Amino acid sequence: MRLKDKVALVTGAAGSIGFAVARRMAESGATVVLADLQADATQVRVDELRQAGWNAEACVLDVRDEADWRAVLDGVVARHGRVDILVNNAGTAARTGQPFDAIEFDDWRRVMSVNLDGVFLGCQAAVRAMKAQRCGSIVNIGSTAGFKGTRGGAAYGTSKGALRTLTRQAAFSCAKHQYGIRVNCIHPGYVWTDLVRKSAVQEYGDEAAAMRALAATNPMGELLQPDDIAWAAVYFASDEASRVTGSELVVDAGSLVQ
Repeated sequence: MRLKDKVALVTGAAGSIGFAVARRMAESGATVVLADLQADATQVRVDELRQAGWNAEACVLDVRDEADWRAVLDGVVARHGRVDILVNNAGTAARTGQPFDAIEFDDWRRVMSVNLDGVFLGCQAAVRAMKAQRCGSIVNIGSTAGFKGTRGGAAYGTSKGALRTLTRQAAFSCAKHQYGIRVNCIHPGYVWTDLVRKSAVQEYGDEAAAMRALAATNPMGELLQPDDIAWAAVYFASDEASRVTGSELVVDAGSLVQ
C-alpha cells in the first residue's frame, strides 16, 4: 500500500499506459481519478477497477483547455479534500510520418498543444491545488524521442524534448518556493500499447513479426509493457521518492545506450 490514502489524477487514462498507471496506483492504495476525452472508454476502465475493489472515478478532460484543468482539479479537491498525485500521460503524435520540411504547421501545433501546452497547464493547475497542502508529486510522461532524432517524428520528438526542460523548470520553482511538490519525468521507449500494436502490425505484416522487430530496437531484446511505465510512476509518486525532484527515469530496455 505504497500510495495509501493518496488521491491521484491520471490523464489519458483510457489508453494502455494511462490505464496501467491508474491500475497500479489504485492497487497501491490510491483513490484514482481517470481523466480522458473518451468518456465511454474511460468509464469502462473505471468499472474494471471498481470491480476489483479499488477506488476509482472518471472525468472528462481536454488537457489543452485551461478552464477544463481548473474545473477538474477543483472538483477533485472538493470531493476528496486534496490531490496528491498528477500523472500527465495524455499525448498524441503526428498524423503521418513526414520529412522535416513537409510537416504541416497545423499538425505541428496540434501535437504541441497536447504534448507540451497540455502538460504545462496540468502542472500549473496541480501546483496551485497542491501548494496549500505543502506536498504533492507530478509525474510527466515523456519519451526517448526527446533525446534523439526519429523517423518522421520531428513534432513529437520536439514536444518531448521540451517536456524535459519544462519538468526541470517546474521542479526548480516548486523546490525554490518550498511548496513541497516534486516534479519528475519518465521516458519510455517503444511500449507495446494498443496503438503501437496496430501500427506495427501494419508495418511488419503480423503481430509476431511486429513484436520481434520492436524488441530488437533495444539491447536487452525485450518488449516493453505498459506496466513497466506504471511501476516507475508509482515510485515517483510514493514517499520512497520524497527527495527526488527534477529527475528523469528512462525506461527503454537500454535503447539509448546503444
